[in-house]
Amino acid sequence: DAARLGLIGASGGAFSSIYAAALDERVVAAGIVCIANTHRGQIEAARGTGWDGAVCLCNQLPGLCAIGSIAEIMALAAPRALLQVNAVDDPPFPIAGARRVAGELRALYAAAGAREAFEYVEVRGGHGLRPEARTAAVTWLCARLGVAGPPPERQDEHLLEVPYGTTYTDIGDDPSARQDF
Repeated sequence: DAARLGLIGASGGAFSSIYAAALDERVVAAGIVCIANTHRGQIEAARGTGWDGAVCLCNQLPGLCAIGSIAEIMALAAPRALLQVNAVDDPPFPIAGARRVAGELRALYAAAGAREAFEYVEVRGGHGLRPEARTAAVTWLCARLGVAGPPPERQDEHLLEVPYGTTYTDIGDDPSARQDF
């Protein structure tokens, strides 16, 4: 049904979804999960996460800061529905920056006459489309598209052995900011 085109993206998928929602007017509702942050906050938090020990550039576009803040870019989707979901325990995308983006988006959506079209949700846990973030995003999208909500989720199944652990450590090696996968 082309009149009910919606999307959900998490992490790098959410980065792409921001631009799909902003540029493709067929998208009537977009759920952006675990990516929204200020440009500065994301760059500062990403120090040491790149393959070369510098900054991970996988979600950076040259010259993006000159175009506008991430909230201004996300607000290009207005008056269409937009959900921002951020995890409170996501060191590469600090919650303070996510809250700042949400505040800016609230103001921009209000200025566009679409205050009710923007929602912000914080979830527990870390980065990615984890169960709490997934439930929030899918439930919201179903409601926005006027379709039945999803059935209860099955427990995650253990499919493969993890070849090695991954640890995110925030600047300063603060143990409370450590996140193991």
